[in-house]
Amino acid sequence: MRNLQTGKKVLAGLAGGALLAAGLQFAAPAAFGDDAVERTISGTLADSTPFRFTVPAGWNGTVFVDLDGSGNPSAVARALIDGGAAYGGTSRNVTGWNIAQALDNQVEALERLGAEIGEPTRAIAMGASQGGFVAAGVAQRHPDAIDGVVAMCGGLSGTVSQWNQKLDTVFVLKQLLDREGELPVIGVQDVTASTNGWRSLLAAAQQTPEGKARIALASAIGQLPAFAQGAALPDPADLDAYQAGWYGALSGGGLPYIGQAMSSRRNIEIFTGGNPSWNVGIDYARQLEKASPEAQAAVAALYAEAGLSLEAELALVNATERIAADPAAVARFAEGLQFNGDISVPVVTLDNLGDQISTIAQQAEYARLVGEAGNGDLLRQAFVPSAGHCGFTDAERVAAAQLLLHRLDTGSWGDRDTVEALNAHAESLDLGVARFVEYTPDRFNRSPLDQDLEGIPVTAEVTDESGALTLTVAEFGTGVELVRTGTAPDRWRFSGELPTITVTDSRNAAQAAGGGWATSGQSTAFVSGANVVGADHFGWDPRVIDSRPGVTAGDRSETAMDGGNGLAVPSTLATATDEGRRGASVLGAGLFLDVPVGTPEGAYTAAVTVSLFPVD
Repeated sequence: MRNLQTGKKVLAGLAGGALLAAGLQFAAPAAFGDDAVERTISGTLADSTPFRFTVPAGWNGTVFVDLDGSGNPSAVARALIDGGAAYGGTSRNVTGWNIAQALDNQVEALERLGAEIGEPTRAIAMGASQGGFVAAGVAQRHPDAIDGVVAMCGGLSGTVSQWNQKLDTVFVLKQLLDREGELPVIGVQDVTASTNGWRSLLAAAQQTPEGKARIALASAIGQLPAFAQGAALPDPADLDAYQAGWYGALSGGGLPYIGQAMSSRRNIEIFTGGNPSWNVGIDYARQLEKASPEAQAAVAALYAEAGLSLEAELALVNATERIAADPAAVARFAEGLQFNGDISVPVVTLDNLGDQISTIAQQAEYARLVGEAGNGDLLRQAFVPSAGHCGFTDAERVAAAQLLLHRLDTGSWGDRDTVEALNAHAESLDLGVARFVEYTPDRFNRSPLDQDLEGIPVTAEVTDESGALTLTVAEFGTGVELVRTGTAPDRWRFSGELPTITVTDSRNAAQAAGGGWATSGQSTAFVSGANVVGADHFGWDPRVIDSRPGVTAGDRSETAMDGGNGLAVPSTLATATDEGRRGASVLGAGLFLDVPVGTPEGAYTAAVTVSLFPVD
């Protein structure tokens, strides 16, 4: 084992592009069970969450576990049960936004099923909405417990990332439509009153050219679909229809974006104990530039029609006092889960273009993370052109599941991952229409892996006329080389030093408002060709080099081999109080990588991203 080093990331594209799809004739494995009747296995998990599985007569050894699988089988579940698989799972009613616990519950439910009927030959995590998020999360958090994933409409940019983007949308609306009002962006207290207030305000704005333009601007920055339920997918050249699509996604239908931005925000803040979202340092003119060309053109045209200056309104939003996050809330929210692309089982995602809750650009972020981790061939993404949250037919859901079964049966995607093949198979199921299309989502605009950054060096800057809070990284050449420093029966240890990090805080007292700052870091997986060592095997031991009161190093991040998560999750490098924040703080960290004995030799590379943000 040699040449393990951190350095610049090697970008790997998805095999076959960002498309997906497949058609197939499902061939079930040989019969596994001998029972002549269908059975129901149910009970209660350790945290009081109910679980239930339906096991068919002649069970073939495959089981699907679903966050929302504890009720009576749906038509989709029934189709898979009739194909010989067991289907079931848990309920989200107990865990709510405690995604980390929900991930663990999927594994516990499988263990409880196995204790009753014998260990499955293969287990598949499947689900929609939060269930799709959890299914994909199981692949990252508990890869040894499952064999594959079907994740539908799950918002796979990660918890912190997607709610930062939702904050952006509502923040822009607040500054342009309710600047002196009392409608909330964060800190929602009365969900019903807040939702009704926002919907009334948006309905009034939709009646004027100025209001329509501002709704379009916020929607474009938030990467909402211009596609409302009950309407056809609009032509971007039809400006009225395109803007109406944005308004419909934002405030129309039974589950509007603005309603979920209020209700889920309230529940998330209760769970995390604070606000896990921030927009400090975000340039909203640049966020608009990251929108699709069609969206940018529509916003510009609507502003021209309204006689408003787009530049002036963006400057107004940018000049507004920003929202800082509670670091403890960010850390707790990130536990469940920020995706890092570290997957070792096949994953099929299914999403619809007009999903106003799990917006489509988030799926591009997941594909990007998986590709950069070198795991692109394990992922296939499917898309259908429908509006609404999780707007799929049963045929499309079952076809996605059977695409994964084909991959598990044969060890290859073969020629099944084409739109034509997937549509043909879905149409043969007699479960509804099939509408799979080739599609490449826009790049997600709130990624922790900003497109201008490639790991270290990293700069995060918040500026105004009075001073700034900045982070700089010392010169590190072509990378940080880790050298072998120890051997144990189960591992080889490689060690090194993080380049010196300097945080400079020249903000005045009014700018800092009694707060300080925090820095955190996260790593991608180590990749060498087809071989991967997860980021949870990579840890650090932070320190403050120029120690002084008010600046505190973060806790040591132990690796998975010592029971920790390593740098697979955001880990604090240091924090500063208002007392200690001023001036320059020099930070460092010892790096250590625990490589399981027997890992294939090679030059393994990863990238560490260090982030800085102000705190209250």
